[in-house]
Amino acid sequence: MKTIFLTLSLLFGYSLFGQITAKIIDSETSQNIPYVNIWVENENIGTTSNEQGKFILNIDKPKQIILSAIGYKRLKLNSNLINDVIKLEPSTVMLQEVIVKARQNSKEIKVSDFKNKSTTSFGCGPVPWITARYFNYNKEYDEAPFIKTIKILTSSDVKNAKFNLRIHAVSKDGKPGNLITNENIYGIAKKGKRKTEVDVSHLNIQFPKKGFFLAFEWLIIEENKYEYKVNIRGSKKKQYAYEPSIGTVSNNSQYDAFIYSQGKWKTFNEMWQTNQTIKHNVIAAQLILSN
Repeated sequence: MKTIFLTLSLLFGYSLFGQITAKIIDSETSQNIPYVNIWVENENIGTTSNEQGKFILNIDKPKQIILSAIGYKRLKLNSNLINDVIKLEPSTVMLQEVIVKARQNSKEIKVSDFKNKSTTSFGCGPVPWITARYFNYNKEYDEAPFIKTIKILTSSDVKNAKFNLRIHAVSKDGKPGNLITNENIYGIAKKGKRKTEVDVSHLNIQFPKKGFFLAFEWLIIEENKYEYKVNIRGSKKKQYAYEPSIGTVSNNSQYDAFIYSQGKWKTFNEMWQTNQTIKHNVIAAQLILSN
């Protein structure tokens, strides 16, 4: 299977100016915030905070650092201002107004499908990129409007690789916008290749009339780390991937697939800096809706 990595930073190092070591906490409760997505703005340098909210980031000069976590306001600050502790302010998700009704679970609708024999996958090196796929609304979904289960094609070289799913509304510019739910949606990919199911029925998410973006977020944490060797200029070098990789399917529209990299959402055309109309790969995912 061909695996596409976001960046060539797997192969090339960079000189170190300094090391940022800090812990991220909730500004109101002082609780540690795990799995915060951390990027150096406009550069291929990033990481994820661990389960205790701690992280280490190596930079070559003062930078703008962007921190993003579900349930918290996005924070951008200069690296010179970072002390031992960073506080994130909780955010409030503006949920769409819905008619409250009892769940029946008597009808299911499958949205999209994929085969286990996907020949191309997305993988993750040392930076915590996120890839998002757009799901369009269809009138028939009114018969089973709640998102019950999300299935992703995963392949992992480690046991129980952890990942995060985000569900974004569509912004005015057509990119992934505000989060629809204020909770992390964690999934576990078992070792090997399989369809990994994530139950989201408890969140009572109704399929938005404008559609939504399903985003897959890799976590740069020790438990997901996989060591392998590659041949560089005639010698074998250790490299690291962060599991799992995810299967993809081909898509013609550049506006159905986005990447969160360097602290911002970009189309594939923007990532590769081209205006050509080319096919893109999107997450191999299936939704199960219920009433």
